[in-house]
Amino acid sequence: MEILFIAGRFIYTLPLLYQGITNLGQLERLTNRARGKGLPASKVTTAAAMVWLIIGTLAITFNFQSFTGGIMVALFLVFTGSTIHNFWAVPDPATRKQDLLHFLKNLSLAGAALVFAAM
Repeated sequence: MEILFIAGRFIYTLPLLYQGITNLGQLERLTNRARGKGLPASKVTTAAAMVWLIIGTLAITFNFQSFTGGIMVALFLVFTGSTIHNFWAVPDPATRKQDLLHFLKNLSLAGAALVFAAM
């Protein structure tokens, strides 16, 4: 069973780690998107959010401080889900549906992060 836990940790964290690292290379675009959502974003705060995600993800990946890492990842996902993917405030139906899917994905991933935090 231990191998399943290890495999599950890596499968769960790989996309999150990829997202955090690749988003560091897209700070201008992400900062502009956050500003467009009404957040007081700067490149520094956007980079800090990505570093926060990467640190939390690595903690889960290597089962080191998994409680802290799981909470960090869950907070990141809930925050971005509710501020960046706030589907309820989007007038365009196609964009609203897209944001709803991203919101639900973030919510689901946040739930899994809390499970890792609890282990």
